[in-house]
Amino acid sequence: RLVDDGGEPLEGAADGTLQLAGPMVADGYVDAAGTGDENWDEPAEIESREVEESGDRGRFVDGWFDTGDRFRRDADGNYSSR
Repeated sequence: RLVDDGGEPLEGAADGTLQLAGPMVADGYVDAAGTGDENWDEPAEIESREVEESGDRGRFVDGWFDTGDRFRRDADGNYSSR
């Protein structure tokens, strides 16, 4: 999905920040910092984790992974990076 600068979902054709959700996201990002935290797979832990190397990017917000990447969605629903 795309969200505006305030984190609100955008509908239709729009420019915004890309957020991802689903089981494939956790496989690529959970414990990416190598913390060794034994609770790394707890939902509350996952949703609040921030990946230190990426500054403001790479954090979970309400179960969505906020990539920090800017994308455009056209009227047909196709996404392209900005």
